[in-house]
Amino acid sequence: MYKEPRKFSGAWNFGPNHDSIVPVRKIVSMIVEKWGVGKWLDISDKSEPHEANLLSLDISKARNFLNWHPKWNIQKCIEKTMEWYKNYNNEDVYELCLNQIKTILKSKESQYE
Repeated sequence: MYKEPRKFSGAWNFGPNHDSIVPVRKIVSMIVEKWGVGKWLDISDKSEPHEANLLSLDISKARNFLNWHPKWNIQKCIEKTMEWYKNYNNEDVYELCLNQIKTILKSKESQYE
């Protein structure tokens, strides 16, 4: 950024590959499944316009300029997120975060299992 500030300044998106972009209802279902209890009910008003059929982050800038790519697919991300939420009240949050970061860093090139 020091050498090429215009190239590296501005907004950056870090998100999923295209194969992990799923509708909100699927994400909610996966969360409920990983949490182990609960259910959800779609109470949206069908007569109201909705924002878009598909919303996703454009990660091409991070991919092209930083050679960054996600290591985990959507299932792994939901699993690790629910693990964090289940444990953050019972563990040292710093250690919980640090352990998850270490897990990511130890991951093979990709965890698209």
